Amino acid sequence: MNINTGIIRYQNYFNPLANNVKPATQFGISKNALQSDTFQKSKVEKPASESCEKIGSHFNEQKIREIFNEVYSDVIKTITKSNPVLNEIRFKKPEILFIEGEESSQTQASYSFNDNILKINNKIIDNDCFLICKKDESGSISNVFGNVKFGDDANIFLGKIREDVPDAVAVKLTDDEKELYLRSVFAHELRHFVQSHLMASTDECYQIYKEAHYEKKKQIDETSQEIISVYKEIQEIEPDFVPPQIDITDFSYALNYNPQKILDKDTKIKFSILPDDTRFLSVRNNLLPDEIDGLQGIGRTDESSYEEYLSSIIEIDAFNFQSEYLIKISNDKNKDVRSDVICALYSNLCSLVEEGLGEYGE
Repeated sequence: MNINTGIIRYQNYFNPLANNVKPATQFGISKNALQSDTFQKSKVEKPASESCEKIGSHFNEQKIREIFNEVYSDVIKTITKSNPVLNEIRFKKPEILFIEGEESSQTQASYSFNDNILKINNKIIDNDCFLICKKDESGSISNVFGNVKFGDDANIFLGKIREDVPDAVAVKLTDDEKELYLRSVFAHELRHFVQSHLMASTDECYQIYKEAHYEKKKQIDETSQEIISVYKEIQEIEPDFVPPQIDITDFSYALNYNPQKILDKDTKIKFSILPDDTRFLSVRNNLLPDEIDGLQGIGRTDESSYEEYLSSIIEIDAFNFQSEYLIKISNDKNKDVRSDVICALYSNLCSLVEEGLGEYGE
């Protein structure tokens, strides 16, 4: 399958400025410095000598939930328009769970079909967002290094980038820019939501998909029992030992999901929301094998390399949708949004798609 053709068309369709914003991979920065998943913006820009300290946040859980509800309705409507077959899918809006992510985690949000929950990192609420970039003589962003960074993560990343690019700066996103970025993040995760429900509803896929979740649950349960046994042995030696709580993954949604209709085994999903883009992904031949690999610990796990993650067709598809959705919602003239920031965000997402395609092959 060749889905390389036309990656840049949406960029040209939106704004030629996007052609002038180069992602970090084109600027000689090491990949290790770029392994992240974030975004940023604001009218207030910190001088190059200052740190990216927390300014304050106008986002709370209630506002995030309101934003997500709006994005959910719009994303389902948008994808269904180009994929009418989705009218035959039984969707249940994911629940939202706010979590304290690990200190080093760059994950902003993640969707799981196991329990139909969208987990959102509290960093999104508690911190401002920044783009680490280089500017041209006119003060516009000319190069962007990595994804959006939150709070202290931005300050650390800026320090690393300045080892190679001394005049790199942190551009703080405005609230409107941050909201646009968050909406695109939710769109990315909801693309995964749609992918999962398609696999769980397509002939010659849904049986395999459910069995893979059953095997994953069995594996986790067995590992948990082994850990519990070790804890009991420790307690016999050290009665005061308090065992850490074990989080048991809930597989109830995946194992109990019943399709509204069994779709044809050759069901496909349109890769792009652009009307004239005729590329499609096969649910059975493209999405399912990649997802099964992920459930078996191949390619899309914490132990996987960055290249393996980006080369997942599941992620290529989601990043492409995220980039197109960002442009789709960025045209409100009443928003405090800078064109070079939007172009930088879009350019970086395009670079992730292109890098993934390069790893994935033709």
